[in-house]
Amino acid sequence: MEKMTKEEARKIIRSFFPDKGVPFVVELELTGDLTEDEEVETASNLMHSMLAGTEILPGVKVSRVYRQTETLDSLVVRNLNDETREIEGRVFKALQDLRNSISDLTFACQNKLPEETEEV
Repeated sequence: MEKMTKEEARKIIRSFFPDKGVPFVVELELTGDLTEDEEVETASNLMHSMLAGTEILPGVKVSRVYRQTETLDSLVVRNLNDETREIEGRVFKALQDLRNSISDLTFACQNKLPEETEEV
């Protein structure tokens, strides 16, 4: 296996990120309690970067902050709920078809019984 050059490695790393000025999503996790002064300072720095356009790292600034509304668990549950609704829809349609078939058979039987009785 051939060893990668530094330039090839840099090119691969750069290809992971979008062009300059194009926002992309990064998920951050606070590793401490927000009641701790260090964590409040971290959150404050992120907000300051967003509001004032300052860099949090060389060449990196926060363009937007979205409040967390989804978690991995809620996404999985939502996907399961979508699948469940799809299955429920198919079951409901099958039950409707069954009711219609029973109704048709009942109607057919009711209409044929008097004819069959007369022939006997």
